[in-house]
Amino acid sequence: MPEHLHSFTLLREPRGASYRRLIDWAVQTCPEALLVLHEDMILSTSAHQVMSRLKPHLLRSNISSAWPGTVMMERSARVNYYRTSDMLGALFKDCAIGLYDWQHPELLEDLCFLRHDGSAVLTSIAHEHEAMLDLTADEMASFSDSLPDFALESR
Repeated sequence: MPEHLHSFTLLREPRGASYRRLIDWAVQTCPEALLVLHEDMILSTSAHQVMSRLKPHLLRSNISSAWPGTVMMERSARVNYYRTSDMLGALFKDCAIGLYDWQHPELLEDLCFLRHDGSAVLTSIAHEHEAMLDLTADEMASFSDSLPDFALESR
């Protein structure tokens, strides 16, 4: 994990144009994204369609009880890791209007973006309506330039 991270909580859910700009910034900044599939939950037809559309971008998948922002005590879930690209960003923007739309049963859960070392830059816990940023100085400067109107609180 990089040293000297600046940690923030997003005060409002990015929706509409803000969400699209956030996705654009994240896919340019981070080489990987992850989404979670609780295999014991019934998914909607649209979620199955999204999974099919995501498949060409899949890097790896594993069963885990922990991922950024979440530790499950008695259950586990499938964590899917995707290679970021403009095409994947367009898919994320096409599938959701806001960051917290990434919830079962309509979509997979908890969209997160990761650095090369696997540490999280953007973490979301969609069903709790929470999102956090952990930014290096360079990432913070880039974020501020690209998304100056985002309401953040240091944590």
